[in-house]
Amino acid sequence: MWRYSFIPPRQALHFCSGVYKISYNPMHYLQLLTDKPGSLDHGYPLKKLNLPDSFEILRKKLEAQLPDKHEGTKQYIQILQLLEKYSLRRLSRAVEKALRLPCPCVDIVSQYCMDVEHPSALTFNLAGREHLASVQVDQPELDRYDNLKGQAI
Repeated sequence: MWRYSFIPPRQALHFCSGVYKISYNPMHYLQLLTDKPGSLDHGYPLKKLNLPDSFEILRKKLEAQLPDKHEGTKQYIQILQLLEKYSLRRLSRAVEKALRLPCPCVDIVSQYCMDVEHPSALTFNLAGREHLASVQVDQPELDRYDNLKGQAI
């Protein structure tokens, strides 16, 4: 009886001491999780991912919030795939920051990673836009907004 076996990606085969050896680098398998989310729990290479406890807490929270069609697991996989772009340290800080929110998601974690990466994106730079320096914006009258809250729209 034949069983389906997982064939490792090409990057997993390494030539060492005159023979090919299989090296299970979990980073090579992250993209495969999109098509096979069940491999997250059962894939041998992914057991080598030494993640902080905050990742497991995030996974449980996502799976509890998004139980339909394993959406929580899929969101968690997308967060793990951020390891291809960001270091584990940066991603861990973003996950811990996202866990403070009532509904964390992959978009929030991604934003928290970029927050550190691109601090210049937090402020609007006027370099090359000197014509905008003369623009004055009046302070908003906040009491007008309070009046709108009482009116039916």
